Amino acid sequence: MFNLLKFNDLIKFRIVRFEVKSLAVTVCPNHREQNQKRYSKNYCVKMEKSKYPQYIAILKDVKPVVIRKNSVLEDWEVINHLRHDIAKLLFQDIDNRVYSYLQCEVELKKLILRIIFGFDCSKLWFNGKLYWSLEDSEECPKEIQFDLEINRMYLYFPNYPMEWLDLEENQVDVDGIEGPVSTKRRIESDKRSPKKDKRVRINDSTPSKSSMDSNQ
Repeated sequence: MFNLLKFNDLIKFRIVRFEVKSLAVTVCPNHREQNQKRYSKNYCVKMEKSKYPQYIAILKDVKPVVIRKNSVLEDWEVINHLRHDIAKLLFQDIDNRVYSYLQCEVELKKLILRIIFGFDCSKLWFNGKLYWSLEDSEECPKEIQFDLEINRMYLYFPNYPMEWLDLEENQVDVDGIEGPVSTKRRIESDKRSPKKDKRVRINDSTPSKSSMDSNQ
């Protein structure tokens, strides 16, 4: 296909792009030289990464709904069953009071879900298992940052590096979306990486529901 490209077309348009499935092929001549005969056969091919899959996240009933599009030919689909369920999170403060995400401030910034604590968190459970305790840390975390694109949760500390919560893969039910979903929102991913990965496993009982009800 490249042999069909004429030298004059390459010089006039400088860059010619061909879409090949999910890859974009860029054809451009090498550095200009006075001998034009070299341009007829001497050009370079650069492979560019595909822009797919793309993601969009919205908040519905204080919970994130994640939507993915794998290619330009496919429709947007809800992939909540491939993401951690924040309803399985439980927190305990230094006075042994228990909270869920509903007692926290929840914010969505692009594809990062922030669960901001309004208390000094001393323990964190997910799906009935204790994953973090203040006994193994220097200070209380201020929030959880949930990267919805890569399905990872991090504990954010004011004076220490973020810690990755290595949660077990637990699928959740797909929640329906009421009404149309806008796909015009700009999609950007947060590329911040934690400086330290740490998984804490401590044998401790999950707080009872009565302790949560008394705190509401």
